[in-house]
Amino acid sequence: MKYFELPDSPNTRRVNFILFDILKNNPEWFIKDLVIEAVYGCPSYCIWNGGCVNYEQECISPTAIKSIFERYNNLGISYRLTFTNRLISNYHLNDVIGNEILKIGNNSLNGVIVANDIMENYIYHFYPNYNIIQSLCRVYQARSEIIEHSKNTFLCLPIKYNNKWDSLSKLYNKSNLIVLVNEFCPVSSCELMKEHYESDNRYILGLSSKPMECAYKNRGKEIIKNNSRLEHHVYPNDYKNYEDIGIEHFKINGRGRSEERIILEYARLLVKENYSVLFFEEVKMRLILLNKNRI
Repeated sequence: MKYFELPDSPNTRRVNFILFDILKNNPEWFIKDLVIEAVYGCPSYCIWNGGCVNYEQECISPTAIKSIFERYNNLGISYRLTFTNRLISNYHLNDVIGNEILKIGNNSLNGVIVANDIMENYIYHFYPNYNIIQSLCRVYQARSEIIEHSKNTFLCLPIKYNNKWDSLSKLYNKSNLIVLVNEFCPVSSCELMKEHYESDNRYILGLSSKPMECAYKNRGKEIIKNNSRLEHHVYPNDYKNYEDIGIEHFKINGRGRSEERIILEYARLLVKENYSVLFFEEVKMRLILLNKNRI
């Protein structure tokens, strides 16, 4: 099986639900044994949100947040909250918005992605219904760290392990490992990764006026534009290699990408090649109809 986690954001949400409907009605369009098991994101502005957050977060009401959780959960899809701000301290745990979001989605289907021990322990003690997922933002690199922290929770692997079959085969707890398949950063062992995450985190906390400018941003943009393949990019013909060594969970990057770009990514990563154009056109047509119905 291939279990996928998709980005949820204002840019991707409409595309996600169109994808689910097409998958239900036209399963033959998609790669074999595909299951959408989760989405990840933060459904309203929250200082706990992390990752590379260089785009605007939405600010919506508790009623709207509840509706988002329910729409996904009613399809059996987990909502994994990206509470991955590495700089969260005990002082920040009384955040009203973060706690409101946790209360709304508090069930055993949903999860919280964490990047520090303070947030992880807080979830365990006060919202124990949630599943815990160890974030890429933890910046675990050593094999021993990955093995230790994937014993009891899902863990998103550093991209330097992607397609490195010898290194992957030496890891344990493979059923708990998640592979990020389409990271656009061109450097798989970026020496600035930790600094970059923490710069974004300071910005979200209001401790800096703007995030750090990524040294590889322009190269990354060109890679996306030209649809170039990097050594850490995972393509559909690679999935079987992962399954053969016991890794079945995959994650698609894309919270900050446009609707059109995320359609292209889904077409490339989830759809059989001979149906990719048809899938793209179908999603675009449905988005046009949705826009017309808004008028």
